[in-house]
Amino acid sequence: MNITEYILYKTLYETNASSGSTLRDIWDELFTISTQLSELNSNAKAIAGQSRAAEARRLSMAIFAAIDTVEPCLIDACERLSRAIEAEYPTERRRNALS
Repeated sequence: MNITEYILYKTLYETNASSGSTLRDIWDELFTISTQLSELNSNAKAIAGQSRAAEARRLSMAIFAAIDTVEPCLIDACERLSRAIEAEYPTERRRNALS
């Protein structure tokens, strides 16, 4: 776990109990999506090493199909996270925290 993941973990898992489970579920989903994107990145690197064009095209299409599946999930999870944060920390409280 890198420092960014640790900070997110501390922030999301150790927030007030009223929103903790919601944020925890969203965190778990984002972590799963992040893992999937890492796998896609590895596959993309594998394509670069392919000597056969047909195989490279097949792998490219598989990666694009996977991205089409993952992207809406990522957008949805980010929107849910944003709504959960807004519910937990009203605008005035967030504004005060930034100043």
